[in-house]
Amino acid sequence: MISLAKNTSVKKNEKANRVIRSKARDAIIEQWLSSKIKKYIERLNGNGGNLYDLVLLGIEKPLINIVLREVKGNQVCAANILGINRNTLRKKIDLYNIKLKKP
Repeated sequence: MISLAKNTSVKKNEKANRVIRSKARDAIIEQWLSSKIKKYIERLNGNGGNLYDLVLLGIEKPLINIVLREVKGNQVCAANILGINRNTLRKKIDLYNIKLKKP
């Protein structure tokens, strides 16, 4: 009985540590993105821009490339990790002209 309680406690600690690491990564990414966006807005000097599309293009294409590389081109797995439908991933691969390596 004690072993079961100890095992449950260890699992809770592991989960808590993963959440803390995830929040730290999120904060780092948010801080980096914030500084880049501020610089872009400063350069606009009050003129119009296309910030939304710029950010999407700047992040989405490399994100898809990185995930596909990590899963060795497995689109079903990549779509699952990205939280999008496989067909949506396929459209984005075509849109961004991402070259897939043959296994």
